[in-house]
Amino acid sequence: KVLKSDTPLPYVVFAPDAEVVLPQAHTASQLFGIEQIDGIELEAAAGIVPLSQLFLRWLALMPGGDHCNIIDPPGLTVMRIAGGRYRVTAAHRAVWTWNNYFLPEVLEDDANNNALRTSAAESISSTVSIVSSSAPSSSIDNKVEFGDLVTMTIVDVFETDCDGKLLSYCPTFDNRNVVKTMQAMERMKKESTKIKAKLNVARKSETGKKVEKTTTEAASMLWRYAGRAATSARQQIGQRINNTTTTNAEYATTISSSPTDKNHRNCGAQSIKDAAAYARALNAAQAATEPNDNNIASETSKKPSRYYISDDDER
Repeated sequence: KVLKSDTPLPYVVFAPDAEVVLPQAHTASQLFGIEQIDGIELEAAAGIVPLSQLFLRWLALMPGGDHCNIIDPPGLTVMRIAGGRYRVTAAHRAVWTWNNYFLPEVLEDDANNNALRTSAAESISSTVSIVSSSAPSSSIDNKVEFGDLVTMTIVDVFETDCDGKLLSYCPTFDNRNVVKTMQAMERMKKESTKIKAKLNVARKSETGKKVEKTTTEAASMLWRYAGRAATSARQQIGQRINNTTTTNAEYATTISSSPTDKNHRNCGAQSIKDAAAYARALNAAQAATEPNDNNIASETSKKPSRYYISDDDER
């Protein structure tokens, strides 16, 4: 009798008729160098042994790679399909140490193709030029060096049977999008992921459920009390506004209907009339006291001049 723990891992993960589609490249210089220009060659395999060999070759392109960096969101997106199967979409980051030097002919071909693409983009319309300039660079050797810690995002698309075993798997990635990263940053991301996982486990435990229930009830009670207080304050404010409006209207009605107010209005009108009469009398008095220009001229002509010599004095 074969124990489950003694079963090889591929037989636990994959169904007997599983299929995979992976890059055909045998070296990193091919996948991340030549195939950046010519496109990625794919290879399919069916059956446990062939797909295991293809998987080992795929993983060897990222030596010592850490593929346990699930990107959340989206996390795992599961869709149930016909026949009791499931189609799952996920995304993860592969982190590994760059242990590769590109061959000189690869770099020369890369430079020549870049020059051809640049000249072609300049000879076409401006829209195509913008699209071409926004495309990622195809020369990884200019970005990373031997021994650098690098990362690449991989989108995983696979199907499983009702028991959870893989029926098919196909990774999707951009072989031009290999960027540098730092060990401290990756360590921080790992620790944060572990803490988040522990919090999720604690939240799903019995104690966590009780604490969450108590917190939810307390928050709901506080929300109800806050709503009641806000409603009561709004009603009181509205009532005070209504009372103030009513009081002002009653006061205005009382003042307008009182005889004292009528006397005040009559006195005010009489005062305005008296002020107008006084202004007219003042203007008339000022006009009477001002000298006339014609009279002043005649009187000035009668007076002797300053340098006038009388005939009487000579005689």
